[in-house]
This record gives sequence, C-alpha cells and structure tokens, in this order.
Amino acid sequence: MTPDLRCNRWRTGGNLSNVPEPIYLDPSPEVQHRRIRTFHARHGRVSQTRNAAIDAVLPNRDIALSEYPVVLNLVLGGTRAVIDFGCGMGGLTRELLQHPDTAVLAIDVHTPGIADLAQLAVDNPEVKLALHMGDGIFVLEDFIAPESIDSIYVYFPDPWPKARHQKRRVIQPYFLDIVHQILKPGGTLKIATDIDSYAAHVRTVAATRSDFTFAHNDFEAVMTSYHTRAIRLGHTINTFTLTKI
Repeated sequence: MTPDLRCNRWRTGGNLSNVPEPIYLDPSPEVQHRRIRTFHARHGRVSQTRNAAIDAVLPNRDIALSEYPVVLNLVLGGTRAVIDFGCGMGGLTRELLQHPDTAVLAIDVHTPGIADLAQLAVDNPEVKLALHMGDGIFVLEDFIAPESIDSIYVYFPDPWPKARHQKRRVIQPYFLDIVHQILKPGGTLKIATDIDSYAAHVRTVAATRSDFTFAHNDFEAVMTSYHTRAIRLGHTINTFTLTKI
C-alpha cells in the first residue's frame, strides 16, 4: 500500500499514544535565523513525465501535508529513520533506500531532483520514501517527532562564500538546536562540504556545542553527482559527524 501522510493510521500506526508531544523552542532572537533563506532556488527543466510524477506523488508523500509530529518509520515502515536534507538529484537518497530497514525523508528546493525521486515512488509504490520540495528547516522543526530520527545528512550545502551572506549558511546554532531535538540519543548529523571556508565554519559552530560529540573526516561521503564534480575540480572533501549526547 502506498503511504499517505495525511492519514492518521499511517502517521501513528493506529496508536496515538506512540507519538510524543512536539517540543517548541523558545522564540529568542536567534530564532530569526529560520526566516533567513539558506538556499539558492534551482528549478531547471522538468519533463512532462516528471511534472506528472510530482503531481501524483507529493499529495501523498509530502511531509508538510501531515499533522505533526510524524514518526517516519511508523509512517513508512522500517526500523531506522533518516533525513537527506538538501537531496539534490537524489543520489544519496537512492543509496539510503538500498537498505530495506530504512525510511527516508528527502528535502530540497531543486525541482528536477524531487521530480526524479517522485518518479522513483511512482515506479516503486512500496518504497519507504517521504518528500518535501521547499525550505526544509520548518519541516524539521514542526513536522518531525522529537527523538525519532537516526541520522540527518547535509551533503554539500549552499556555501554562501561572501562574508555578508554567511548568516545564510544552514549550519548555524539554531539549526543544531532543531537537529538535537529530533535526533534519537546517539543519533548523528553528517555533513560533507568541498568548500574550505565552510569546513572552517562547521568547526567553529560545532565547537560551541556541549550536547554533541564532534568528529572530522570519520566517514567517506556517498559519491553523488555534485561530489563527483567537486573531485573533478580538485576540491578537498571534508566530512563531519556530530553525534547527539
């Protein structure tokens, strides 16, 4: 059966007592970060077939159409729940879906990538995949149950290299607050970047946190199309793991 995120029996497994209450963070001045756009919108060309896939799939699989809080693996099945935050063309998402015990939420503003993943869901209705096309920060904050996610992947986020734009980088203290809220104890945030200044930025932000452990270059990022391009250009790939304490 194809999951429908609008339907309570998919959302909760039929037992509302399984779903924790959402946690609302204090609306301090730092919260204003979530209202700063952290991405460049890239729409690109989408075929009629892919547009049809989006129209067919998103009404049932868009996480933002559900009632929060969502426990992904109760909705989609499986024992693990992961998020590909900024999924691009979906290379990492497809790799994660190779593990049959894993439910995946893929988020991006990049229309062709979401369209390709929507087509994957059309071709494989049983796939454990939820989607959102648009800004993902409010999705993490408002539509994911606390302590329900095993891993969040942020691969090659928009670098915003100019100093005046660096407040737009997604890896910020407030983003880590949200991530900490939804990760299970021992859950991980995995980051990959090919921009040296962004790697330094991640180190700086991570150094302020006592609620995560921090590791540098402790894993090899899955080879996505962007990753391949970065290597072709001679860029150094830095990876980071923040583990919730």
